[in-house]
Amino acid sequence: MAPTGGGAGRVALWLATQFDRMLDFCLEHCKCCESMMLYMGAPLVVFGVLLIVSVIKIGMYDVLPLVVTPYSFVHWVHIMWAMLLSVNVLWNYYMGVFTDPGSQYSDHYKRLCKEAREMGLLQEEQDQRQQQQQQQPKCLQ
Repeated sequence: MAPTGGGAGRVALWLATQFDRMLDFCLEHCKCCESMMLYMGAPLVVFGVLLIVSVIKIGMYDVLPLVVTPYSFVHWVHIMWAMLLSVNVLWNYYMGVFTDPGSQYSDHYKRLCKEAREMGLLQEEQDQRQQQQQQQPKCLQ
């Protein structure tokens, strides 16, 4: 159940605990998800870059000459603006792909979980995990 009061900090802690529960479920029940994303990650990034580049090409070389007179001052202003936006979009996509998203082992995540435990937000989750472990067959533990 979502927190009803206590400000943004309490909501952030609640979201962190919900994400942790979802991640634990995926890692426990969906062993294929990790390997699937390892193999599909690079093709999806290439597909994203191709989509971005194709939109840039269509906009600058196919649509822009229909709107303004080619090689006029307005045309060059539009080209420079489009180049600035294109480089910005590609740079942000690059940073989104190659920036480390963090993990449950980071110090910030551990601090958030510790605060959530102190506030009593994780106690229910721990009880549920213990019950699930007791219900699992011995060969899976």
